This record gives sequence, C-alpha cells and structure tokens, in this order.
Amino acid sequence: MDTLEKERKRQRMSSSPAKLDDDNQDGGSSRTSSISGEHDDTREEIMTIAEMELLSTDQKLNMILAKVTSMDLKLSGRLDKVEEKTKVTEEHIVEIREEIDNLKRNVEDHANRLRRNNVIFHGIPEGAEGTNAKNCVNFIQSFMNNHMKIEDAETWEIERAHRSPSGSQHGRTRPIFVKFLRYENRVEVLRQAPEKLKDNEFKFRGQSARIYVSDDVTYIVRQDRKKLTELKKAIKTKFPKRKVFIPPVVPAILLRENSAGGLVRVALGTKLNTLD
Repeated sequence: MDTLEKERKRQRMSSSPAKLDDDNQDGGSSRTSSISGEHDDTREEIMTIAEMELLSTDQKLNMILAKVTSMDLKLSGRLDKVEEKTKVTEEHIVEIREEIDNLKRNVEDHANRLRRNNVIFHGIPEGAEGTNAKNCVNFIQSFMNNHMKIEDAETWEIERAHRSPSGSQHGRTRPIFVKFLRYENRVEVLRQAPEKLKDNEFKFRGQSARIYVSDDVTYIVRQDRKKLTELKKAIKTKFPKRKVFIPPVVPAILLRENSAGGLVRVALGTKLNTLD
C-alpha cells in the first residue's frame, strides 16, 4: 500500500509542471492582448478628449466674445447717458452762472442806489469837525456855505455825516461821508466842487489842506473809473483842446468831445486810432 501510494504521488508531481507551464503561457498571451486593447482604447479616448477640448475652447471664445459685445453695448449706452447728463449739467452751469452774474449786477445796482444821495469829502484834517456826529453835520454845512461859497448850503438837510471808521491809525486823513436828504443837493455839490475848491486850500491849526469831493460808489465802479482814467489820459494827450471827463454816474462812463463839438461815450478798450 505504501509503495503504491508513493508511486501515485510521484506521477502527480511529474505532471504538474507541464500543466503550470501551459497555464502560464495561456495567461501571458491573454494579458498581452488585454494590454494592447487597453492602449488602443486609451488612444481613442485621448483623441476624443482633445477634440472635445478644442470644441469647448471655441465655444468659450464665442461666449467670451458675446459677453464682450454685450458689455460694449451696455457701456456705449451708459456713455451716451453720461454724455447726455454732462451736457444737461453744463447747460445748468451756464444758467447758474448767468443767474449769479444777474444777482451780482442787482446787488451792485442796489448798493449804488443806497449811496445815490452820498458824497465824500477828502482831505479835511482830523479834528476839524469836532468830536461827535452832530458837530460833523454842522461842520459840513458850514464848510459848504463859508469855504465853498455854495448859496443856501446851510439850509440843505443832511441825514448824517461821519468819518470813515478806518485810516487814521495808518497816518492817513480819513474822509468824511455825507448823506443828503435830497438827491438834488448831492448833484449840486458835485457840480460846484471842482470850481469852488480849485486853488482854495482849507486852513486848520496852522496847516493848509487841499480838499476835493467825490460821489460814494461801490468798489467795482471805482475800479472801472480807474481803468477809464487811463483811457482819458491817452485821449487828452491826442486831443489836448477837447473836453474829456468821467461824470459821477453809475455805471462808470467816459465822455469826450468829438470833431463836431458833441459829446460821445467812449467804451473801455477803444483804440485811439478809431477816434476822430
């Protein structure tokens, strides 16, 4: 029994390697075929993915282009609205500037109207009028009557008269502002003052002072007259025998005598070679 069993085991062992070799050969061939097929499938899959990626890129570019076009249209529309609003705003600014200019002119006109009965006496020494407002009124009436020799000036009604609040601390003689009750009195003083005060100095405490009278106007009018004064000098140099003057009116104007003997108005910026 033992001998027979051993023989069987030997036969089984001798036949197993061949079977294993066959199995190994069959398995290797199968795996090679499988790998080759997988490579082919992978190649096709890669090609498909690449094509899809290319197609996807075109689609993305088209989508981006569509979005850019849409944004461009929106921006164009917004720019048009901005330009329209800017135009409207600029028109409003022009209107506002015109309104401001009108307001300035109205304020200027109103300020000059409030001063229309006023005159200013320049050069009267400090202290000549006394120490209070009432003395100042009495002094001006006496000055017009006795020094300027204006007839009936002592009967003219003066609402108020006072020194300018500033100036003496800087060593300058402060002018005296006078407001007449009636406009006619103001006109008469300004009309007679150049003749009455010419070569007629006022003496006070041993000193002599040259006095002149001007109308009371705003800073803008004074600046305009200053510019006209330069033009007046140039005209007077060219036409020394003709009348050229700046009347005490508002707004500031310059009048000159032409070749026919009439008075004409001269505007700022007028060229001398255009005058006859």
